[in-house]
Amino acid sequence: MNYDIVIRCFNEAHWLEKTHQAINLQKSKPKKVVFVDSGSDDGSISLAEKFNWHVVKYKEKPFNYSKSLNIGLSNSESDLVMILSAHCILTNELGAINMIKEFENHKIGAVFGRQLPTKNSTSHDVRDLLTVFGRERLVYSVHPFFHNAFAMIRKNCWKIKNFNEKVNGIEDRIWAREIAQLGYNVIYQPNAAVYHEHGLNHGTSKKRADRIVKALKILHQDDSIKWPDH
Repeated sequence: MNYDIVIRCFNEAHWLEKTHQAINLQKSKPKKVVFVDSGSDDGSISLAEKFNWHVVKYKEKPFNYSKSLNIGLSNSESDLVMILSAHCILTNELGAINMIKEFENHKIGAVFGRQLPTKNSTSHDVRDLLTVFGRERLVYSVHPFFHNAFAMIRKNCWKIKNFNEKVNGIEDRIWAREIAQLGYNVIYQPNAAVYHEHGLNHGTSKKRADRIVKALKILHQDDSIKWPDH
């Protein structure tokens, strides 16, 4: 099965050579790499052009994660699309294949892989990554966890449900719940993995936490959690 890759980037030239090398080492190569850049000024775009990636410039302010994904996916061509943050480095040559195999089951709408810390990750990020991303394959059918720093989706599912541009955080989990409601399963496949130095929560960033909590209120509005007013 053919697949494309959508990479989102903002000033990540430091990582892009490693990202490119890891993609080139895959046993199953992507048909197209779509590079969505949101205003980099560090040479990231020049590197993407050097790699023959399809560059799409997204400069709209304020930045919206969902919209950047929708722009990238609208420029993709294959039935399967890997979503990869520019600083996530595939750990071995079988990551794409181990994801693609899951889509032989037509009930599978999305797959996400394992994320591992690097030697430079903070203690907070090491803790979060090793706690959340375990060693066992999981199947979600009702209330899926899903993380699109490293994931692959069935494009037809995205055509039915785009990423919600009214939210700006955990758009991946909200989208996964929506396709689960349509009858699709979401798979966690630990045999596909990336190194992700910045982790889930960017250490102890309060600004990021506040933004995520705002989106979580939408995802968990039917739960019994009593959210603080702020």
